[in-house]
Amino acid sequence: MRSAKVLRRSRRNFGSTLTILAFSMLVLTAMIGVAIDLVAFYTVRSEAQRAADAAALAGATVFAASGCVGGASGASCAGMQATAAARATAIGNGNLVGGANPAISGAIGACPPTGSNDICFPTDASGTNPRISVMVQRSATHGNAMPTFFAKVFGIQTVDISAQASAEAFSPTGGSSTAPPICLTCIIPFIAVDCDTNRTVPKTDPNANPVCTVTGSTNNPYFFNPTTKAVVNPGTAPNGIIGETIILHGNMGPSDYGTTDLGQGNGASATADAISSCQAGKWGCGDTLELVPGKKTNQIADGVATRIHSTQCVAASSSSPQDNITVNAGSSPPFTITGGTGNPYGLSGQTITTSDSIVTVPVYDGTSTGNGSHTTFTIIGFLQLFLTEACHNKSDDPVTAVIMNVITCQSLTNGCSGTSGPPGSGFVSGGGANAIPVRLVQ
Repeated sequence: MRSAKVLRRSRRNFGSTLTILAFSMLVLTAMIGVAIDLVAFYTVRSEAQRAADAAALAGATVFAASGCVGGASGASCAGMQATAAARATAIGNGNLVGGANPAISGAIGACPPTGSNDICFPTDASGTNPRISVMVQRSATHGNAMPTFFAKVFGIQTVDISAQASAEAFSPTGGSSTAPPICLTCIIPFIAVDCDTNRTVPKTDPNANPVCTVTGSTNNPYFFNPTTKAVVNPGTAPNGIIGETIILHGNMGPSDYGTTDLGQGNGASATADAISSCQAGKWGCGDTLELVPGKKTNQIADGVATRIHSTQCVAASSSSPQDNITVNAGSSPPFTITGGTGNPYGLSGQTITTSDSIVTVPVYDGTSTGNGSHTTFTIIGFLQLFLTEACHNKSDDPVTAVIMNVITCQSLTNGCSGTSGPPGSGFVSGGGANAIPVRLVQ
């Protein structure tokens, strides 16, 4: 009798155990399913963030490559917002988010970007660094919300996932005495006057450089105004400075042909070597350079030809030994660089992002101190150039280049010679196809 009772109790306990086990399995399965959904959503969120980062950096690069930095304004820079938005949209939509195109709309709205307006242009605290913010969404608003898997058993069919990124064209010399300066580690021994020789303005124009007289009533304008520190004509040619031609190594005064001593000395061969290679050191706003007197003809043209992998008197073109640059319009990047037949990396005919033809030269205001071999100049900015041709011409070696970018100095107290910038700030190194750094700020 007792054994029967024990047996019945054991059966009841076994049944309860099965019920508890079944319920536990159901709960465990649901938890595993939700965990799988969460991991999937986390992965998609990471993909969305990468797409937003890439889009924002691409948009900021448009500003960095157009001269629209350092507080530059005007119609050309206002128009660059549409170009930056188009570039950000194209790059962002080139990334898969959850296996699908994120469908960034490119619509510009108020900040922060919300709803159907995926792009906005916030202002930084200094007002000098142009910024762009991009929102990447897989959402019901965009008609591409992420479907769930196991969460459907709880009635959750889709979820919205989004990520935002902001980037800026960073001008370290812009406005703050404590900002880290741009220190360029590879410049060539030329110097340019702050005169846009492709244009003229009345002498009374606030942007007229008085040291660059053209006629009795007109002067060349500044590349960048020494008072406002802004680029006078940002944007692409013919309305903007980007893509204009400039001639280096011209007669700038008695025994002055615009070549400088970066540490190589005054010898013609040493100067040519400093052009064809890279002189060790770093230079920034407020640093001084010393004149290398004399024409140094033939050696100058040879140094440039060696650098661009060409020979004298060969202009850059689609079939030339040196790389070629094309200035674009519309929503494209400001310029496209194509490898020449002499490209040292075998990239002839291919679109490339950097080139040995890209160089940076310092700019001065047209005044100097000293005389003869001890004439010195103060760096007030930089031009980033694309060398296209050098040709010995009787008593001169004119060097032709295309302006790619302009870097203005907001302050001349953050020089780089023998220092790393203001205490504790370090310095930002510019170079490559863009001398102005682009960074994520969010």
